[in-house]
Amino acid sequence: ITDLPEWEEQLEGIDLIVHCAHLESYQRRDRKRMTQYNVLATRNLVDAALSYGVNRMVYLGSAYALARSADPLLIASDASGNPVFHSHFARTIFHAELEIWRAEAEGMQVGILHPARLIDPESGKRDLPVGALTEDKYAHTDQMGLLTTGDLGNWVRCVLDRSLWSERFLVCSDLGTPGSNTREDGAQSGES
Repeated sequence: ITDLPEWEEQLEGIDLIVHCAHLESYQRRDRKRMTQYNVLATRNLVDAALSYGVNRMVYLGSAYALARSADPLLIASDASGNPVFHSHFARTIFHAELEIWRAEAEGMQVGILHPARLIDPESGKRDLPVGALTEDKYAHTDQMGLLTTGDLGNWVRCVLDRSLWSERFLVCSDLGTPGSNTREDGAQSGES
């Protein structure tokens, strides 16, 4: 995604982009690469999408990147004042999201999803990045907030089917989808 000329022309005739490419790291040595992947590559994608007439984009950020307000007891995606970030990763995802909102300001329909947690039941590894969605081996557990690829796919489909543009959602499996009272598997969930 950082090599614009390599893929830019592939956007011709495309109506929708689901953007889930980002680099997640908490190592100081990766700060420059995270800025390149998360902010600059998203800016390049938005610019190219606008120039090729892409009409819609769904952006998959990360719940770990939600801004913390200046109040240390309040963590919110819409806190007022200057955001305070708990990591460079959070800062870069915030700035990438600003690029998505710029796309909307320039005429594109956008929806933003901030997925909670993924788990790999085979290894027990938790908190997998959204980029792991390409491997279709993640399963639901009864632990709060854990997502499967199907859960996240349902949310993307929900944004598209219900035209939930200009919205952003914190996504976890226990919440169902916007406006639903139950998840597809029949478990009760609250309205989003």
